[in-house]
Amino acid sequence: FAQTPPASPPHPPTASPTPTAPTAVDPKEVKDHPVKEGDTLSLIAEKYYGPSAQSVVNGLAKFNKLRGNEIFPGDVLKIPPKESLP
Repeated sequence: FAQTPPASPPHPPTASPTPTAPTAVDPKEVKDHPVKEGDTLSLIAEKYYGPSAQSVVNGLAKFNKLRGNEIFPGDVLKIPPKESLP
């Protein structure tokens, strides 16, 4: 007769931190910024938000679903109100 392998102990569910939902943004408050030669996320953040900390630059990248901080001429970035940045 066939033997059944011993049952492995159940694994406890892994708790994953609940991501903070970004604040709902009124589309009328979001500006478009066409990226030009020489633009960087830091310069764009400074233009719209004043001297900015790295967290603001990172928030702008996240809001635009960028991987890293690479942007290219011709890209159009969405610029939300500062308090709406993730």
